Parts: sequence; C-alpha cells; structure tokens
Amino acid sequence: MSYVSSRATPNLSSGGSGEINDGVNVGAGEGAVFKDKVGVDLRFRTLKQGSNVVITENADEIEIASTDTGEVNTGSNVGAGEGTVFKDKTGVTLNFKSLKQGANIVITNNANEIEIAGTGGGSGLSQQEVQKLVGFGF
Repeated sequence: MSYVSSRATPNLSSGGSGEINDGVNVGAGEGAVFKDKVGVDLRFRTLKQGSNVVITENADEIEIASTDTGEVNTGSNVGAGEGTVFKDKTGVTLNFKSLKQGANIVITNNANEIEIAGTGGGSGLSQQEVQKLVGFGF
C-alpha cells in the first residue's frame, strides 16, 4: 500500500494475484454445510432447529439429536378379577382382548372390573322336574 498524495489516500492496487479459496466439509457426518462460492463469497447453509431437536457444534461436526423420547406405555389389569383383558403391546399399540356376550350372559363394566353374570334359565326345568330326573327330593 502506498500513499498517492498528501491527503493520505491509500492506493490499494496490488501487483500480485489474490488467493483462490474454496470450502470443504470436514467430519464424518451426512449432508453438506458448504454450499458454493459466488464471486469472493463462500456460502454456507444454515441449520434450522425443529421441534424436539438439539443442534450441537463440535470441532469438525454439527450434531443433531432428538430430545423426544416418545411415550413409553405398558398395560396392566386392575381389580380382583380372574380374567385378563390386556393382551400385549405391538410397536406403539396396546392390544386388549374383547369380551363377547353369549346367550344368558350379562357383561357389566365397573370401575376396575368387568362383571360377567348368568341370567338364569339353566336347563329350563323346574326344581321338581330336576328332582324327578335325579331321583331324590330336596
């Protein structure tokens, strides 16, 4: 640099040539952060953090991690009943057995139990008819 006049206006012309610059992605990660060079500008992509994502800058890499661990579900049967309604878990789906009401059966949903009761009828015979078939009285 030299001065052209006494007003101290610098002469920025150079006799040499400038260096050629290029950008390179380093590290073992996926995706390129360096985009291109336009004129004298090296252009880089920015990283945008989405929901439940953490972006961490390391020496040669940018780590992207999820903070959402999802919902861990298990199923269990409650109450004092003998049967179980919970079957299993497949992926994120909790599977339950269904109850099928047959003839002369009533199914009642209570707070912690499902009650299954017979509505009577049995053989359809009266007490006297049963006594005659069995051969003795009650």
